[in-house]
Amino acid sequence: MQKFRVFCPAIARQYNNIMTEEAKLHADNWDIVNAKEMWGTTLQILEYTKANTVLRSYNWNYGLTDPEARTTLESDGGHTNLMSAIVDRALVYRYGTHLRFTEDGYTYREIMEAVRRHDLPENETGDIPDDGARDEVAKSESDTAYQLKFSRLSPSRELESEKRIRCLLAEMDGQSSPTGKLLYLADKVSAVIAVLACDSQGEYPAKHVTADDLTTRDIAEMRLCDIEIAYHAYLASEMWTIDYFKARRLVKYDEIGFFTALIVMFTLQVHGRWYTWREADYSNEYYS
Repeated sequence: MQKFRVFCPAIARQYNNIMTEEAKLHADNWDIVNAKEMWGTTLQILEYTKANTVLRSYNWNYGLTDPEARTTLESDGGHTNLMSAIVDRALVYRYGTHLRFTEDGYTYREIMEAVRRHDLPENETGDIPDDGARDEVAKSESDTAYQLKFSRLSPSRELESEKRIRCLLAEMDGQSSPTGKLLYLADKVSAVIAVLACDSQGEYPAKHVTADDLTTRDIAEMRLCDIEIAYHAYLASEMWTIDYFKARRLVKYDEIGFFTALIVMFTLQVHGRWYTWREADYSNEYYS
């Protein structure tokens, strides 16, 4: 946190210029999140991300891991913790601190419980990469069956709430409601933030063009990348940002501009620059 403690006006100016262009490209006419607010929010989110990798002391005190180990890689639970922090701040930005119901009628508790549950099916299946190669229909069916079984463990007095949580999870899966889109996007953006946080710590998750598990989408993203971290190796953070803006255009689900602002500010803080492949979309030719 020390590196980014002092607000940087130069980065704020870059952020405002980029977000002005992003707003032009988006049909919803975003209000741009204040640069100083997003600066602080990004630093808070970074701390959640770092906390997801800190081992609990009993892991080495009771012989579960190397006595010298103090950190670990991100788990599903760590991802959920990060996503919940992002969702919380997106909701506060959209509705204020005293949210009772969203525009589509969900309570804060229902939303956060959906966040906590969204990846629980992976307790059984493991985390299957969202890289364009997985069977989305099979995953959706498996997840729905798991969530129903999990839901039935709740007290009968929670019946209506359980229906609403399952409904929200389905809307997240199908991006079919405002809050469903918000959760879906928070899930995807949290992955970008997690690897940007790794970049900021000097870890640099990357993939090489000779990797055995390359997908068609990976190859297309690599061709656009500005940053070559090693010979023919490209950062996950840039590849997944390309996924957000261009490959799958996940940005279209950002109805409030918050998630785009988070990626832009964090990228500027970590890498000190924005991407030329995205800046090209801001040119006059783009609008013609």
